[in-house]
Amino acid sequence: DAATAMQARVEAVHGAISLLERAEHTAAWHDALRRVADSEPAHGVVAGRSTRLLLDAGALTPDDAARYLSRTLSLAEDPARAAAWVEGFLAGSGQLLLHDDTLWRLVDDWLVQLREESFVALLPLLRRAFSAFTAPERRQLGQRARQQDGPGRLTPAADGEFDHARAEAGLRTVLMLLGVTVGDPAQH
Repeated sequence: DAATAMQARVEAVHGAISLLERAEHTAAWHDALRRVADSEPAHGVVAGRSTRLLLDAGALTPDDAARYLSRTLSLAEDPARAAAWVEGFLAGSGQLLLHDDTLWRLVDDWLVQLREESFVALLPLLRRAFSAFTAPERRQLGQRARQQDGPGRLTPAADGEFDHARAEAGLRTVLMLLGVTVGDPAQH
């Protein structure tokens, strides 16, 4: 709750700085956001949102943002902090996830690499992050997750063979996270 309240404050300051349109204030603010984004002790929601605000303002390139995401979603990172970071980064729009293939792959790879117990523990956090998206965004994310030949296709098993049972189980979980109710995913 405290991190969500801080996120709202950061967004309010960001809006105020943007309205001022003074280069020295904007530069100082972007520097402050970058320090928060780089801060290990910062709550994931606040660090993720700071990164997204820098990206939206053009102070980070998409490649820079992908590096932040990759670092945050590495296996060395605490899974709960990583989920909170994703929540902050994606807050307000699923469009970024829908249209940025690099971001989609990073999130997909991170989810696939999570151990089962970590994934189950993170489900409530991930569900909360995705529930903030509009119904059409969730539907489009679900459609993208179902694509097997597109950028969101599931990775093959270690032996190179596609594991349909594992893919269907993962797809059901992703669709549940998105709030999409469908019948048997194998029918899609």
